[in-house]
Amino acid sequence: MQAFRKGTRSVVLGLGLGLSVGAAALVGCGSEGNSSTEKPNTDPDSATAADSVAPGYRTWMGPLPGTTQRLTLHLVEAPVMRGGAHPANLETTVATYTVAGSGTTHLLYLRPTTPDSLVLEEELGINTGSADHTAIWRFKRTETALSGTRGGRPLTLRLGRSPGSVTLTPHFFVDSMVADARFPTSARAQVSLLAVLPNPTAPTLTTAVLGAVRGDSAALTPAAPPLPAQWAQMRTEFEAEYRADVDTMRQQEGDSAVVAGTLNYALNYSARVLWNEDGLLSLGRMVYEYRGGAHGMNYTTVSSFDSETGRRLTFDDVFSLPDEKAKKALSTVLDAVARLQYGLAPNATLGGEDGEGPLFVAHIPITRNVCLTGGGVLFVYPPYDLASFADGEIELFVPFSELQGLLKPGLPGVRPEALTRR
Repeated sequence: MQAFRKGTRSVVLGLGLGLSVGAAALVGCGSEGNSSTEKPNTDPDSATAADSVAPGYRTWMGPLPGTTQRLTLHLVEAPVMRGGAHPANLETTVATYTVAGSGTTHLLYLRPTTPDSLVLEEELGINTGSADHTAIWRFKRTETALSGTRGGRPLTLRLGRSPGSVTLTPHFFVDSMVADARFPTSARAQVSLLAVLPNPTAPTLTTAVLGAVRGDSAALTPAAPPLPAQWAQMRTEFEAEYRADVDTMRQQEGDSAVVAGTLNYALNYSARVLWNEDGLLSLGRMVYEYRGGAHGMNYTTVSSFDSETGRRLTFDDVFSLPDEKAKKALSTVLDAVARLQYGLAPNATLGGEDGEGPLFVAHIPITRNVCLTGGGVLFVYPPYDLASFADGEIELFVPFSELQGLLKPGLPGVRPEALTRR
């Protein structure tokens, strides 16, 4: 959704620069102002051209321009909502791409499209040589191929499935509520949940993914409830908090408060597929929240799963850090990755109290918010952890070859050649 874009610059380091078709999505669609739920309009006379894009999770594959590496575009597309219940600023398509050779994963932003086109924007980062640090993907869309350009260079992607990938199905819920239905210009709040779940024939993996959707930070927690129950709790708690804040502001400022923009609350959860092949599934849980003030807040929690056993892989399942020396070695690697990403000299200051450097910190702290790809580990830091809000989330990708001696053996989806220093 657009809100994720604001105040967000993901810093993804690659020392080079990453399907299956889902079934119909489960939809909960609420009508504004009364908190009721209703099914989407299925009257064929009311259908729009946008309905030609069926909901689902699909991957489109082809060579990364200028290389021999395989690029996989992951598209999570929820149903098109009609009848006024679908807020205009809520995107229901989440796009990422992964690169098999390097193992990197990148978030793309949806631009306005037509039913037979797809336009995406990629933020290239700082140290890329691009003047505006962006690349636009423009595709003509058919049932089996996407044909167009990436950054002006020809690119054709064909519908396909990565080896060892998991079938995923999008599930989308959305509702909204008005601060005071008596006022046509009343402020409104919106709440939504877009998640992907594995095929029901993989119950252990589904249980693990449900825990990540709920936001569990560890695998050893009580099993998360089914998705409709999670949505119901999320929506109920959000509305209760919203009504309480509306009442408080009305008491302080009178009826004028209910038309104030600061009461246009939002809570949006969205799924991001970060890796899906060779028995490894990695997902992102992107959250945007606005509860008044100058701007909202966004952050992403990431998780990895052994898709063959269904086991969720925590930080301690990935890393072997028996002592302070090992932890220091990992921190040193993160410092080097950040300097390379920001185009700094090997011994340059990253930041700190002296005000020098692009970050708040002199050394990158170790976060437990990590996930695996086929070529490395992605470390994700929310806004304010390393830099200002304007810098947004910062993602640091560390190739496996830079983590020798720090990883536990037998990680899923890790090919031996990825562990070799080049």
